[in-house]
Amino acid sequence: MIRPHPSRSHWRRSSYCADVDEQCVEFRPVPHRRIAVRDSKARPRGACTFASGAWAAFVRAVREPHGLS
Repeated sequence: MIRPHPSRSHWRRSSYCADVDEQCVEFRPVPHRRIAVRDSKARPRGACTFASGAWAAFVRAVREPHGLS
């Protein structure tokens, strides 16, 4: 887990998040080809990081019409 810190890259919200106050997943690239992921309602708790390839595989699986295969 990492603690949030200022960065040049901005956090992006999940495209499934319609409302600003809705609980959402936020993500951004971080050094060493990793992606940081956090809960928008628990930002002070930090973020988990994943290898960029693992994150890409997760996003592809979520987009599949029948979920993980």
